[in-house]
Amino acid sequence: MAEVRRRLQRLNKASRTGPWTEKVFNVLGRNEGVRASDLAPLLNLEKEAFKLNVPKLKNLGLTESLGTGYRLSPWGIVVLKKLGASEEP
Repeated sequence: MAEVRRRLQRLNKASRTGPWTEKVFNVLGRNEGVRASDLAPLLNLEKEAFKLNVPKLKNLGLTESLGTGYRLSPWGIVVLKKLGASEEP
């Protein structure tokens, strides 16, 4: 878990738009199977920007791609709970 936290912090720090990982976790956790074009506006992002971030979480084993949309992986659900991510947005 410490390694995942470190890597998520690094992703947030490297972002030009500020911290984003917990926001994406929350949106994916509440919107399984929803298209990127519908999720991106929830984060005030363009679809392409959103689609660049989700694979970064997938590479950590935290998300899964579906035929349409995404979902948190079982490990992603555990991480979300341990991080105590907020209800925003």
